[in-house]
Amino acid sequence: MKCFLFIPENDLEDQISKNICWNLRKVSLAKVYFFHPHYIQELKKQDYPEIKSDITLPSIFQLFPKVIEWYRMIRTLRRRRRFRETIILIGHKTCLLLWIFFLIQKKPIFIWITRQFNQTFSWFDYYFTKYLTQSFLTNDQYLNHYLRQKNQASYFIGNVLSDLVQPIEFPFIHGKKPIYSFFPSIDRFEFDFELILKLFPDFADMMNGYYLMVIPPGQKTMQAITAIASRLGWNLSKSLEGEILEGYLWKNPYYINLTLFQSETLVQSDLILSMDDLYTIQAVGINKKVIPLDRNHPQEMFVYLKNTNNFYEYNNFLKSRFGTSGTIERIAAYLLWGVVEDQRFLRNKTTPN
Repeated sequence: MKCFLFIPENDLEDQISKNICWNLRKVSLAKVYFFHPHYIQELKKQDYPEIKSDITLPSIFQLFPKVIEWYRMIRTLRRRRRFRETIILIGHKTCLLLWIFFLIQKKPIFIWITRQFNQTFSWFDYYFTKYLTQSFLTNDQYLNHYLRQKNQASYFIGNVLSDLVQPIEFPFIHGKKPIYSFFPSIDRFEFDFELILKLFPDFADMMNGYYLMVIPPGQKTMQAITAIASRLGWNLSKSLEGEILEGYLWKNPYYINLTLFQSETLVQSDLILSMDDLYTIQAVGINKKVIPLDRNHPQEMFVYLKNTNNFYEYNNFLKSRFGTSGTIERIAAYLLWGVVEDQRFLRNKTTPN
């Protein structure tokens, strides 16, 4: 029976790990364990056991949580040396490869997740992944091409981020109008939100439809929305679709609905205008039409709307780089039986075998 130890870096990688584990257990009796290096998460209730060590330190160390975190990681991983298991690291921090190799004395399978278009891959990243990994899987075809040119064992797995998009649970009551959705960045929400409100009247005059904006949860978010909208002359009202909408903003004759449901919005939208690279990658993976919203050049959005050639070229570029959904099954098959190549992602590529 095969045994796997998943080491996800953050919440996003943790979701990917859980989906891979579900597929592993669906087709095999493989044992699966988790270890979170930067935070403790109880997964036993979900039938995903977390490995951990009982740590007893003087109370003075409670003032230094980072020290406890690193001590916990070192102590826990050192005890995995005697276990016969395949280690899977998911994320993009290559420094963890050195710790894993030093503490466990094994080379992990590294699943590199690109979530930003300009995500860097440094000289150190290259050498760490070349000499400290058993194999390298990535959702970025351009990075895969770069590494194969340097004769590194790299495999393109496709758009793993789009596999996190959940099926529709709540349909939006849009009539027969096309759905146009705005995705501001979570990290820079207030700036993006204000910019979208300034651009929205010109967009609505050009594109008639049902308008949505995905917002992050929290009371502070609604306070920021109220303050910014009021300053720009917009009003916030409650919606009759209370289960799926947090309300809507209006300024005659314009309106835009606010929702927390990211997956439902991605799946149901006819056109997505995104200021967050993660949502853009996910949208392309489920074959949605995407227009980028550049903070420095926001008016370029209208160039894409008017020039269909630029619009289709941009979407084809993203598809060729990140692929489409269906990646989780491919990763599970690779872990169980070896390399699985999908011709949908390999044709028309110049990467060497």
